[in-house]
Amino acid sequence: MKKVVSKVLMFLMLAAVMTGGLWQNETVVQAKESKAYTIKVNLGTNCTTIYKKGKAVRAMICSPSNQTPVGTFYIPVKYRWHGMIGNCYAQYCSRITTGILFHSVWHYRYGDKSSMSVSAYNVMGNKASHGCVRLLCKDAKWIYDHCAVGTKIVIFWGSKKDDPLGRPSFTPISNGKFTDWDPTDPDPKNPYRNKKPTIRPKKKKIRYGTRIGRMVNLVTIKDCVGNTLTRKNATIKVEGKVNTKVPGVYPVKYIVKDSLGHRKVKTIKFKVVDPKHQYKAPKEEVVTEETSAEKR
Repeated sequence: MKKVVSKVLMFLMLAAVMTGGLWQNETVVQAKESKAYTIKVNLGTNCTTIYKKGKAVRAMICSPSNQTPVGTFYIPVKYRWHGMIGNCYAQYCSRITTGILFHSVWHYRYGDKSSMSVSAYNVMGNKASHGCVRLLCKDAKWIYDHCAVGTKIVIFWGSKKDDPLGRPSFTPISNGKFTDWDPTDPDPKNPYRNKKPTIRPKKKKIRYGTRIGRMVNLVTIKDCVGNTLTRKNATIKVEGKVNTKVPGVYPVKYIVKDSLGHRKVKTIKFKVVDPKHQYKAPKEEVVTEETSAEKR
């Protein structure tokens, strides 16, 4: 009999973990409404927007699913780490309703921030969860830190017009790793925290008369996880121009800010050369006894 009871208890505990249920001795209580913030999740655009006193103040890209429940809810409890379906774990979890949470991308090992699933991270912005609302670590932590128990949550199917701040851009991890840190994790130990974008010239010498178009075409810009950055997924400003019709040296300043908020400033000197009219230094005169005598 004891063995049967023990097996039943183990089954119930496993079921609780697999459904995003309670963890250890945590309990869910009916909390009083907290009016500091309101969270709205748009399932039509996979965008979560935070409101303060009716004004949109923060937007977050998210990955819910077609099974994410629609309705109005209130955060009843929060967990620093929590077990997920498939023997994995997530950070900064804020419960929405039974079995449904806001949480970070899942990790293979409890408490190990370097064990995040890169493949799960890279589908952010798509329907990918089992009903929960997955967020980038920085966003899951923001809700965990700022939205008190009792915060109102509204989940609905809408369109882009229902996202007043728009959906933030997202850059996947393309370094070939199987597990890694979430690049957005604000933890000081995060290896991505101080890695800035790289700006490298495709070539510094430019042939006279070459058509180059925009100055950004002269360089290759990549973020800290190996992705090529363009004006579609990063903020890129350029100061200076290159006139390919006039030989000379042209300094161009590039100011880049990637989706992680990392900033890089670099000035590159480009040289316009004309092969037909290049300056050639005079050959060094070889002094002999005869020429020396002539000069005397």
